[in-house]
Amino acid sequence: MKFLYIAGALLAAAVAGCGTLSVPGTPETATSLNGFRASHGLSQLSTDGTLTALASEHLRLVDKILALQRVPVFARIAADEMGALAAIVRSVVMTTGTSLFPESAPVALWVILSGEVSLGAPSGGDQVVAKAGDIIGSLSMLSGQPLGKKADVVRGGIALRLDRDDLFDLLGERPELLRQFFEGMFRIRDGVPAPAGV
Repeated sequence: MKFLYIAGALLAAAVAGCGTLSVPGTPETATSLNGFRASHGLSQLSTDGTLTALASEHLRLVDKILALQRVPVFARIAADEMGALAAIVRSVVMTTGTSLFPESAPVALWVILSGEVSLGAPSGGDQVVAKAGDIIGSLSMLSGQPLGKKADVVRGGIALRLDRDDLFDLLGERPELLRQFFEGMFRIRDGVPAPAGV
């Protein structure tokens, strides 16, 4: 348990030092975590249609791996470790007009593969729409701070959900995965792109 506490503290410190994250190889305007989209917990992976092509109600493990490899913090994880990570990721069918998660939901990382989600405070105010290629809750998942937003499905689709507790349990069991995870985080913070195919 002490190991997970230390890992959590290191993750929170790394996230605090990040400021902004960007996805290598995509326009800065589409990937900046500054401003409105960041205040709603969003970052964007890509808009090339690859994630939409993966979307299916019955995602195979390999499909989850391909999607997770596009998340910057997971880009440095080796194939054998990525398989273990993908095994704890759940695919979620999003139905138009339903809630994807409430404001009080446990901390998790969401990858929108297809469809659209309106994200905002339950009390109203500004809303932002997350689409295919968007990540919701990446900094919340790493820091442990609740997102404080609700998400309603605007257009049906498929999302991936990685629960924070499941991730930390897995990191506690797999030290090599933890090392690769940290390497990916610090490369993001330093603005170093991951090599293609990793």
